[in-house]
Amino acid sequence: MFGKEEPSPPGPPAEATVESLWEELQVLQAELFKLKKLKRGVKPKVEHAVKLLVEDPKLAQIPIPMIAELIREVFKSYGIPSKCSEPSVRWYLSQFSLEWDIVRRQLPPVRVISDDLKTNK
Repeated sequence: MFGKEEPSPPGPPAEATVESLWEELQVLQAELFKLKKLKRGVKPKVEHAVKLLVEDPKLAQIPIPMIAELIREVFKSYGIPSKCSEPSVRWYLSQFSLEWDIVRRQLPPVRVISDDLKTNK
């Protein structure tokens, strides 16, 4: 009825090794984990937001208190409660300093305006 194709024997292929089967298992587990996260609708974490802000060189002039405020306001705008504070941002920086590629905070450029009347002679 379905043709003369015989089902494959149960078990791994003959050319498979323990290492190749282990690698395939890890890849499949990672895919399954991603699908489970999508299905649950995982909420963003403060940790990920801090990481995004401190690793970007273009944002190096944003001070740590402002990073905490930005995270609170953005989470609030999406209806997600957040109690992110300056100490919590500093804690993430200290805990993940070896794992993250943290950009050193910089002071914004200072513009000096001189109203010196002596130079107008």
